[in-house]
Amino acid sequence: EIIANCLNAELKKGVPINWNVVNMLNAKYLIFNQQLPFDNLEYKYYDRNQKLVVYKNKDYLPRAWFVKNLELIKNKEKIWQRLNSPDFNPAETAIVENKIIDVAAPRKSSAKLLDFQLQTLKFEVETDTTSFLTVSEIYYPAGWKAFIDGKETEIYPVNYILRGVVIPKGKHILEMKFQPKTYFFTLKISLIGI
Repeated sequence: EIIANCLNAELKKGVPINWNVVNMLNAKYLIFNQQLPFDNLEYKYYDRNQKLVVYKNKDYLPRAWFVKNLELIKNKEKIWQRLNSPDFNPAETAIVENKIIDVAAPRKSSAKLLDFQLQTLKFEVETDTTSFLTVSEIYYPAGWKAFIDGKETEIYPVNYILRGVVIPKGKHILEMKFQPKTYFFTLKISLIGI
């Protein structure tokens, strides 16, 4: 739905690419079949055999970042409209579908990726106030769980496609693990069968 409704939105006249979406999806490199004159792209490589140009996206967002603002929008079409708006900045604002209270814009914060596996993400996060962290991973509620210092916490849908977590003031370890109930149920049945 993001590809169909947002990715090719024209934020700048004559440029049919929604850089909001590209940047928030942590797209560091882009491949095109032609040279492009965009200021946010840095030429890296040309493959003569494939006739493809590789660019580095200078504006890509990291794997996780703290935002200053939350916008509550529940309707998916309105979320897409907001993502397609030239004045929307995913580096500063997260669109959430549920009301989130008691968070503020941090003055000082950091999010460092410590481990990245197929079924596990681990970050060292620090913030000077209780803040909202956007994680550039696809929101998939059926099985993904988040833990702050070992204690389970809620994962919120962000910008229709990403994940978000409320991080309390201080320095913490945030882990996201894929732990679907069906997997553990099937494992128990298998062990009983053996």
